Amino acid sequence: MITQTINLNLIPGSLLPRINVSQYDNGSRTLQFNLYNGVSPYEIPSGASVSIVGTKADNTGFEYACTYNGSLVSVNITDQMTAFAGEVQAELRIRQSGEILGTANFIINVERAALSDDTQISETDIPIIQRIPEILEEAEGYAEDAQHWAEQSQVYATGALHWKGSVAFANIPTSGMIVGDFYNITNDFTTDSRFDEGAGIKCAAGTNIVWDTNNKWDILTPSTVASQVKYDNTTSGLSATNVQGAIDELNSNLTPSSTKHISTTYSDQYFESCCNKIGKLVVCSVMTKCSSTLNNTTVIYGRLPYAVKELLEFGWTPLAQNASFSATSFVGANSKDINLQISGIYNADTYMRANFVYVTNE
Repeated sequence: MITQTINLNLIPGSLLPRINVSQYDNGSRTLQFNLYNGVSPYEIPSGASVSIVGTKADNTGFEYACTYNGSLVSVNITDQMTAFAGEVQAELRIRQSGEILGTANFIINVERAALSDDTQISETDIPIIQRIPEILEEAEGYAEDAQHWAEQSQVYATGALHWKGSVAFANIPTSGMIVGDFYNITNDFTTDSRFDEGAGIKCAAGTNIVWDTNNKWDILTPSTVASQVKYDNTTSGLSATNVQGAIDELNSNLTPSSTKHISTTYSDQYFESCCNKIGKLVVCSVMTKCSSTLNNTTVIYGRLPYAVKELLEFGWTPLAQNASFSATSFVGANSKDINLQISGIYNADTYMRANFVYVTNE
């Protein structure tokens, strides 16, 4: 970055310094001003603010905040300062508590660019033309925000942002605002009817807001509150459309809302079961007992509360040391009945535990 250093006197009457820049310069040049009060360096008071203001050749103005340290003031050249070729009458303004403590004038001489922004590019510049489809595709990704920033461009194009400081939300002004006044909010807050975005938007501490051309506050920095972040539920099976909603929905699904009992076709068997449904995943744990003996047979052993699309895992565990059987299970034709294939003898009054993990369409 190019740095230009200029000596500037707060006492009028001397020859105004001239600063040469190029048309359309933007962020590539820093101006550093050494301030003097006559022959002595001028120390800027603590707590004061310094800005650069000016009137361009098209009779529109700009104002930007500067940084300072003692008597040294720094500011970056922006495209608004160099948009038009010609002389720009400019000055530094030093303010404290709403009063102007001093000004120092100078001239920014904007040298005309060899190629203006509205000059038609020669058709022989084939590489640029070939990239037009790519450029359009990239631009498509910003379509959602385009309208919002287009409306705010009236503020930014004039360079009329006025830094007003950091305040709590309760202390932002309710009257006397001008377009471009912007604040940093130091606490979490929820927008009200004074905001362009409408009421009810939760914003985190550190959010910047600006008074816009609609005579409303506008959020400059996006919210990082989970309820305001969009969530794509295309593949998850959740109904939530924001991150906080998805978290809440998963949390509610992890806590069983009720105990579902699996029905049975055998009056001498009973089930104590708990089935948890998380999205489209179902987890069941079943305790069974049979009061009669089953010997090498297949039975319809129970009915699941949700239809089975895919049985991911199952297992049968005998809960008696003298058990002399093993079992495998498979889903019946109606997608809910669980069939049990007994190998050996399932003795009466023998307990066993069954576990199912499966995916459902419901």
